[in-house]
Amino acid sequence: MDKIDSLGHYLDLQLHAEQYQLINIKIYNIIGEKKLSIWEELNEGENNVVVDISTLIKGTYRLTISYLNDRFAEDRFTLY
Repeated sequence: MDKIDSLGHYLDLQLHAEQYQLINIKIYNIIGEKKLSIWEELNEGENNVVVDISTLIKGTYRLTISYLNDRFAEDRFTLY
């Protein structure tokens, strides 16, 4: 994951893919409960993925991005 920005009710993810791939983006709360899971298609090269997080309450979350069950990116973010 190249970059993650919180834009209020959205996460703006800048992702690079070596080839076309289907990824799974999951968001967990601080105690490990899965709060969001979406699938996105990435094209070869740079990709901008916007994730709607308006249903999440204030707090700290863990974001994971996986491809074919292999985790290739993980990060944390906090909603204020």
